[in-house]
Amino acid sequence: MTDQSMYQFDVVKRHRIVLGKRACGYQRQTKHCNLPLLYSKCCPPPPPPARRRVDLSAALPFSGKLTSRFEESKSKYAKSTGKLHRAHNEYILLLREVALHQKHYLSNLLPALLDFQETAQQTMVKQW
Repeated sequence: MTDQSMYQFDVVKRHRIVLGKRACGYQRQTKHCNLPLLYSKCCPPPPPPARRRVDLSAALPFSGKLTSRFEESKSKYAKSTGKLHRAHNEYILLLREVALHQKHYLSNLLPALLDFQETAQQTMVKQW
């Protein structure tokens, strides 16, 4: 076989393979790909489940000593979460304050300093 006839043989073989794939599975594949889209059009997704808070004191049977320990730990937890939230809020406020100072420094202070230095240099050049 010559190179050209080998090339034509490869092209014909590839063409047959492509046609065979299209005939066998291409339509089935597109039908399967459209199924989720069709299902989502027919049936909207269910809403997310609502979150519930469980009251542990009502759910678990405690004796008197365990109940007091539970209440103490519950109050400690409430105090520590309050401290954590206050620290977080203070941190966020400090970050915003730093960002404001940096913006003021870059937009107002540095250009004014550059202008002052430029005028000082110009007056020194004129006097010299």
